[in-house]
Amino acid sequence: MIDVLYYMYYLFYSKKLKEADPHWSTIWFLGIFFSYWVFCAIDLFLLFFFLYSISLGGALAIFFLGVLLFYWIYMYQLVEPMSRMVFGG
Repeated sequence: MIDVLYYMYYLFYSKKLKEADPHWSTIWFLGIFFSYWVFCAIDLFLLFFFLYSISLGGALAIFFLGVLLFYWIYMYQLVEPMSRMVFGG
């Protein structure tokens, strides 16, 4: 599912916004988007059970690691084979 989201956002950044390097914008967006949900889940868990909230440094570390994870996964990803996977062509 993340591959499909990657390809759809890649098409959005390349066709609609006409960015010079839509690959980087897609990695940044997906990294921040998914790390935000991870941060919310961890923070809610800690607040509910331990009455402790994550500090700003912890939140920034989670966002940085999320972007780094998506960079590591999709850095050498080719976009053309993904179009066949998404559209079944």
